[in-house]
Amino acid sequence: MRFEERVLDAYENMKLVRFDAIPQSYPGGVYWDDLPETDRAGVLKASFYENGKLKQYYSKLENHVGVIAATRLGKTTSYIIPLILSYSRQKKKRSMFITDPKGEIYRTTAETLRREGYKVILINFRNSARSECWNPFSSIFREYMALRDVGNTVEFFTENGVKKARFFDRVYEDQKSLDEAVEVETLLRQNAVNAKIDDLSNMIVKVTKTDDIWDYAARDLFKAIVLGMLEDAELADNPITEDTFSLNTVLNILDSFVTGSRFDDGGFFSSRPSNSMAKSMADKYLSIAAEKTRDSYITTFRSKLSDYYEVQTRTITMANSLDWEAIARSTDPVAIFIDFRDELKSQYSTITLYVQDMYRMLIEAANDSPTFKLQTPWYFVLDEFGNFPAIKDFDTVISACAGRNIWFVLVLQSYAQLDHVYKEDVAKIIRDNLNVSVFFGSNNLTTLQTFSDECGNFTRFAPSSALEGGRRGELGTLKHETIPLMPRSKLCALKPGECVVREVNDDSILFSKMVRYFECDEMNSLPKAREEEYVATINPLKRKYNYRPKKRK
Repeated sequence: MRFEERVLDAYENMKLVRFDAIPQSYPGGVYWDDLPETDRAGVLKASFYENGKLKQYYSKLENHVGVIAATRLGKTTSYIIPLILSYSRQKKKRSMFITDPKGEIYRTTAETLRREGYKVILINFRNSARSECWNPFSSIFREYMALRDVGNTVEFFTENGVKKARFFDRVYEDQKSLDEAVEVETLLRQNAVNAKIDDLSNMIVKVTKTDDIWDYAARDLFKAIVLGMLEDAELADNPITEDTFSLNTVLNILDSFVTGSRFDDGGFFSSRPSNSMAKSMADKYLSIAAEKTRDSYITTFRSKLSDYYEVQTRTITMANSLDWEAIARSTDPVAIFIDFRDELKSQYSTITLYVQDMYRMLIEAANDSPTFKLQTPWYFVLDEFGNFPAIKDFDTVISACAGRNIWFVLVLQSYAQLDHVYKEDVAKIIRDNLNVSVFFGSNNLTTLQTFSDECGNFTRFAPSSALEGGRRGELGTLKHETIPLMPRSKLCALKPGECVVREVNDDSILFSKMVRYFECDEMNSLPKAREEEYVATINPLKRKYNYRPKKRK
């Protein structure tokens, strides 16, 4: 070993590996033609031609990924679509939840996914007539109805002449112990329902400031209406059913309220008995408050729900066309596409709601597994993630999901987007969980500098000149300097398809190539799909999904 190389061990010495000079020992390489026989873990790090054949490299393990690319730098065509098509061909299938802001991802990958054995589902905010429906309220209603039925699950029997009762696989011989067990189980289930209502309220009604009484009032009014809807499931006349327990019904009830000096809630709250949880929660805002204050509460509430009045959003959230919880527990590969209009900010709120609802179901499925993780990896491929509203506790969620075989591919234009939505401290924790970063370019100077720093430095040595008093071959005669491995100037000069890939616990940075799918015959020749040909399972505009509140006495 040369003298300089021995000395380098004491200094920073990150290495740069070029995609066209990857050594044989570099892990994760596979040719496109060999993917069907490959059981490869990890995420895509390189995709380029070698001797006329498409070759790819993957990370060592499944991972959370950050894709950083300014507008029009090809993040979708160079990374997202090739990643999905590559996953579809592999023997090891991964289920995917994909946000698709222009419909290009669905059109390019859906038919291939179907032919590779995937169940392909389309949520289409461009055209609800060609879309499945997803009602995020349904699980609350089901759990509430199960709560009401807890006492009916007791099984009575006689054994050796002694009357006994079985309740959740436990046998009771006296009524008092049985009653206590039923009471505890009822309380636990009630707390679970309340927790889900709280979570849903936090998702839909965002509190923008911790001391904003108007935001908190809007959230409490939302919770009060949901609680009232559950209470109305027991009505003989015009009851709420699972089909009508939806966001659309919340909007219909709110729209029935008359504000001003002749305030009238149609009896929705005012006609309820004094022991109603819905009434007690709403009264402090609607019955006790002064007229102008009350009207301000309702105006704020309507404003908070404004995103959900959008026609496509309202229609798609009215019903459930599929059993989403069964899909979350399935070991068969699934691809859920969320096709939306990226110019409509209102649709981002609902997509965020679906992301939260889906990972909640996946975590519950993982927790019920003997290994506490999903058998089939699930990837959330979230294009335009930087434009989504903040996901509650996402810094905690992204860490918890990794241990359950649930992964996120977050597509950002810059780190500044993440800082803006989540604030700097939380954004940093989210970035710390992205064990693989794929950088195509950014216009943001802070992002360029941060990524340059993340790539590390290397040290170079040169002999001291005679003027510096150096003598060749001695330690004192060598001078050294530590410089960035990938300075900002290089990150600004990446050509289309070129990117820099950083993986945690790897002693090298990959200067990579991601050939765009339309420049690649292996991908561009695959069959295409059309959203207009998608056949929806149900029609949410049927009368049974649309609840109209009646005037109550």
